[in-house]
Amino acid sequence: MEGTQNCVGSTKSLEELIYWTHFQFIHFTLFLSITDFHHQLALPKTFSDNLKKKLPENVTIKCPSGIVWNIGLTARGDTVYFTNSWQQFVKDHSLKENDFLVFKYNGESHFEVLIFNGNSFCEKAASYFVQKCGQAHSPSSGGVEDIYWSYFKFTHFTLLVHTNFERHLALPKTFSDNLNKKLPENVTLKGPSGVTWNIRLTTRDGFVYFVDGWQQFMNDHSLKANDFLVCKYNGESHFEVLIFDGESFCEKEASYFVEKCGHAQTAQGGSNASETNNSIEEVDTDSNGGDSPEQFTDDAVPKTTAIQSPFIPTGKRTKRRRRSPKAAANWGARAHAWVTCNKQHPG
Repeated sequence: MEGTQNCVGSTKSLEELIYWTHFQFIHFTLFLSITDFHHQLALPKTFSDNLKKKLPENVTIKCPSGIVWNIGLTARGDTVYFTNSWQQFVKDHSLKENDFLVFKYNGESHFEVLIFNGNSFCEKAASYFVQKCGQAHSPSSGGVEDIYWSYFKFTHFTLLVHTNFERHLALPKTFSDNLNKKLPENVTLKGPSGVTWNIRLTTRDGFVYFVDGWQQFMNDHSLKANDFLVCKYNGESHFEVLIFDGESFCEKEASYFVEKCGHAQTAQGGSNASETNNSIEEVDTDSNGGDSPEQFTDDAVPKTTAIQSPFIPTGKRTKRRRRSPKAAANWGARAHAWVTCNKQHPG
């Protein structure tokens, strides 16, 4: 889609403009590298560049256990950091190098987070049992794992898009080892736009792969090496996916506008797609229990325990109300008109 120039002279596509100005929830990831993440952690530059003026000095982070930490934000130059009390958050969750976090920001002062093990690419089960000061209310680490894989309604994992991903993609071994016997041969993947793809699973040498239908999903979302996916599995045959850019660590905005055959929804709500691929079905998110794309990373709720978890829609209206892709497309037309007007009447 052709880019538009905003009031500060930068160029953004309409998808980017809609995403950063009208979506209620914004997701991004943070990888814990060899830098000094124990004392501070830099937010992705794309995120801070778009929202730095709106970010307060103090925010809250709600972890998978439902406990909330008060964290300070500090801007140094063009970079925004988690600072005050971040060290306690790291300690309480036993964060290690190569772990990574997936954040959901509500547009005001609240973040929710999922915590993943950098070796297994699956959630750190213990994060659901952490209390402040690092105290867990679980019997043992082994017991925590058993509870997570046996009783949680939803499980999350990540997939790094590496080389040779065009024909198939392996699911994390920890995930497949724990759920292989429960996985059906055919599953569905719902992308951020609400469209679903039918995918076949196959097992080879102890690994489970996305195969038939995967190539279409990959092409339609223009996936490239180093992009990564955060997947939520419902325990039966359905996966929901968020798609992140491997360079910016933020979501790929265009993924919310993908329709059949990889065509992005236009600003007027139309599509240039030739609707001939039977492997893709349209999903009316309003008629499916209101399960809109941004709710993808909601409750990882155990079947037997009322444990609160992040990414739960609260129903509270905020100033940054997220709209469905179709509604967002209408906003796209209005945004385009606004941009055009501002170009014609600068200042």
